[in-house]
Amino acid sequence: DREQMENLEKRNSVLERDVMRFQQREAILKNVRLFEMKIPYARYSVAKDEYTEAKKDYQSAHAHYNSLVQENEPVKHRRERLENAEKTSSLERKSLYDQYVKTMRQIEQCANKVEQMENESDDLQKQIRLLKREEKERNKRIARLQAEITELESIVNEPPPEVNMSSIQRQLEQVDNRIRDLRNSVDELQLKQEEYVDVRNNFLLQRENFVKELRQIVDVTERRLRSIKQIDHATFQGYQWIQANKSIFKKDVLLPWLTINIRDMQYVDVIESALNIGTIKTFVCQTKEDYQTLTREVVDRLKIRINVVCFDHRQMNDFYPPVPHGQLSNYGFDCYVLDQIEGPEAVLVAICQMSAINMIPIAKRDIDHKFVENSRKFKSYFVGDTLFKISWSRYGRQLAQSMTSRIKPSTLLRDSIDVEQKQQLENRLQTVDHRLEEVDRVLREFNESESMSRREFDELRGRRENLVEERRKAQAALKNFERQKLKLGTTKANLQNELSKPSSTIDHEQQLKQELRQIARKRATLFLDYKETLDEGIKLFSARNLAALKHYQITAEIHALVRETQEKDDNVREARRLFTIADSLLKERKEKAKKLYEIAENAIKDLSDEEKREFQELTQGMSLDELEEALANEKAKADLHYATNPQVIQQYNERLAEIMNLKSRIQSLDTRLDELSSEMKTTRFFFLGIGCAGEVRVSTHEDYDKWGIEILPFMRAQLNNTCRDNEQLHVLTAQRQSGGERSVSTVMYLMSLQELAKAPFRVVDEINQGMDPRNERLVHSQMVETACRPNTSQYFLITPKLLPDLEYHDRMKILCINNGEWIPEKIDYKG
Repeated sequence: DREQMENLEKRNSVLERDVMRFQQREAILKNVRLFEMKIPYARYSVAKDEYTEAKKDYQSAHAHYNSLVQENEPVKHRRERLENAEKTSSLERKSLYDQYVKTMRQIEQCANKVEQMENESDDLQKQIRLLKREEKERNKRIARLQAEITELESIVNEPPPEVNMSSIQRQLEQVDNRIRDLRNSVDELQLKQEEYVDVRNNFLLQRENFVKELRQIVDVTERRLRSIKQIDHATFQGYQWIQANKSIFKKDVLLPWLTINIRDMQYVDVIESALNIGTIKTFVCQTKEDYQTLTREVVDRLKIRINVVCFDHRQMNDFYPPVPHGQLSNYGFDCYVLDQIEGPEAVLVAICQMSAINMIPIAKRDIDHKFVENSRKFKSYFVGDTLFKISWSRYGRQLAQSMTSRIKPSTLLRDSIDVEQKQQLENRLQTVDHRLEEVDRVLREFNESESMSRREFDELRGRRENLVEERRKAQAALKNFERQKLKLGTTKANLQNELSKPSSTIDHEQQLKQELRQIARKRATLFLDYKETLDEGIKLFSARNLAALKHYQITAEIHALVRETQEKDDNVREARRLFTIADSLLKERKEKAKKLYEIAENAIKDLSDEEKREFQELTQGMSLDELEEALANEKAKADLHYATNPQVIQQYNERLAEIMNLKSRIQSLDTRLDELSSEMKTTRFFFLGIGCAGEVRVSTHEDYDKWGIEILPFMRAQLNNTCRDNEQLHVLTAQRQSGGERSVSTVMYLMSLQELAKAPFRVVDEINQGMDPRNERLVHSQMVETACRPNTSQYFLITPKLLPDLEYHDRMKILCINNGEWIPEKIDYKG
């Protein structure tokens, strides 16, 4: 309630400010309305001043324009006279030009007629020449036809020799029959060939499958490449780059992972353990130049992290075993690791240099390890699936120290070749190859038979073509003879037709020449008319030019006058433009002032006399800019004073009443709190029960959050010298009281709360720690009395120790926890 009251008081204080702001804002808004009503009057005043100024400008512009017009009047009259003369000369010039054009059109018509007569004359002359040429052509045709008749008669008089066509036909039939037989034979051969080809294709398919299976068995490289890609992608990238750039290396760059092979796969785990992955994935260069190229391009430039070595200065003869092979069995070993590896010499040299496999022996069965150690021949060796490493101390007795480790199953070199399956596939492949050879032999025989038949077929076809050509020539000769006979008759008829044509060329030629003379006389008459019209055109041309010159002279004078009066005309036009602008501006400002006056009158027509008086006092002597600035300031003030709810005063009064009610309620609660404080004095009785004094009280504060409960203990010295006497009650703190006093005070406070605060159970942990024996017994007795009464909460007292001969009650139960270093880990409860 106190918080609610304080909250209401705070809210009411806020409302007080809101009420004040509301009143201030109303006053500001009133000023805003007055300024807004005054601004139209100020605008009207400005517009009126602008109208007066525009009227003066209009009068000045009108007077200036009239004076310039009067000054320019004489020049205007002279220009009008020249313009009238220019119009008269222009009409005269146009009339002469039209007459000249009409005359030139007549001249053109005469010229066209003359040209037409010339064309007609040319046509007649062409007809005369054509008649003469046709007569010559007719004579040539007659001579040609006579020559053809003579040639055809010589051909017709010698007929072609007779040919036995039936004999040729019989020979053709015989050849066709043989060709048909050969075709049937070839078709049969082709069918057989197709059957054998199918058989051959089946054998080829089988052979391809066998080769593929054999390649899958033999091609360990491909499988190992897949392992490289999965295990070490950098090595795989390096290998791909080397394969793509083989041309830049002098010799092959080798990878042990791909180039070594294991002779006996039972040693694959041993060999892989002896080599380790670092050796297996190291690229081996056979020359220093290749080593430098590979490291520069792949490691330095491409930043691919691979291992590269070059041991071109070493040979396999440099790597000898510690014990000759013949003596190896004396130690129980079967072979060296190197003996079970196949590969290029450069790779073997590299792995011997890096892993020393030429010095590591292998044994399938157990050996005498002590004998091997004493021989000091081997630093490491394999026995079964175990690796043994021997080292000798450098000082003292140089005793041997042996270490063993179990080798891991192989994952890198596990790929191997199944020899038995490989042999079976090779035998099957050999059988298929033999069968393919037999099929190829039969197909070759078929091809030879077919070739013989085709050669005979080609010969017969050539013979048939010869017979057909012979028959064709005989038939063509006979047809040509008949055609020449027919052509001879046609040619004779054509010759007779040419000879029988009438010869009227001379009469026609005379007629054409007569027409040609008539056209010549008409042309002479047209030439005379053309000359007269041309003379008239020349005269009109001269008159037209004189009129044009006169017109140009007048136009030049007008232009000169215009140039002379250009500045005056420009001044008149500029004065006219300014006069027009001044007139428009005057009308515009007059209309604007009228509208602003109406707006200003409408703005204040509803004001009361008091408001009009305030209106006059507030805005007396202020210009438009000052009014607008004042309006903006007042609006800004109004914006700063946010709008308040009109019912804010009512809410303020309601909250005042509610605050008074809360104050009355708080007073009653304070009374109740005092009563509760008296109940809390039960703590004092608990302190008295143990021969001490103390009490609990409520600590008040202006801030309710800082209220609290204070314990004030006071120990009287009775049986224990640690208790203080002649002291006032003091608040329990960590600095003033001892640990025992704080423990006693705390447990007394908790037991006193049992009467006030109900709880299903209470837990007291090590409350007796730090107390002297007297206080511990008194507190324990008080706790037993309090906890064992009927209808009280259950108590759990947890403590690591208790005093002997304490007070106990039938309603108490003691539980001991067995714990500590002396307790055994396992206890046989059954025993």
